[in-house]
Amino acid sequence: ACGLAVWLAACPWNGLAQERPAPAASASAGQYVVLTLSGKAEFARAGTTNWLAATVNQTLAVGDRFRTAEKCRATIRLPNLTVIRVNEGTSLEIHKTVGAAEKPGFSLWTGMAYFFGRGKPGEMNVRTPMATAAIRGTEFNIEVGDDGRTTITLLEGEMDIASEMGDMPLKAGEQIALRSGLPPAKTSVV
Repeated sequence: ACGLAVWLAACPWNGLAQERPAPAASASAGQYVVLTLSGKAEFARAGTTNWLAATVNQTLAVGDRFRTAEKCRATIRLPNLTVIRVNEGTSLEIHKTVGAAEKPGFSLWTGMAYFFGRGKPGEMNVRTPMATAAIRGTEFNIEVGDDGRTTITLLEGEMDIASEMGDMPLKAGEQIALRSGLPPAKTSVV
């Protein structure tokens, strides 16, 4: 919890948005769009292995993969207008949940991503090597280590976590740490 607070406080997100902002006439709100970029990031279209340099205002689609290099940070806007701040060394894939209503989603393989939604809490699913989180909330952080260990911090909203060790609800102000072969460790966030 302390590490998250230090990371959020130390991240120059305001400066990041000023470095290379997306133009006012950016892609439509129904797409995944790279809003800001500081450093080197790459994307690969669904079904390909060809990685290309990502740029501000880059649109991404379901099945695309996105990764940030060392000392890189990026901000991505989802179709539901949730904004994701992606830290260096992050690798993710865009997916959607199919059902009564399609919802945005991600597979976060490594790295750290902070999610913030304005207005009505949105629903989405995020998969990591250790768990799948069904999220009904507006603000949360997910960190995935190189070994798959996953730490999820829910600041606002609700979440249902499904892992190899069982299912567990998460409420605002709680954090869960998931490690292979160990029961989930839930704590309060101050």
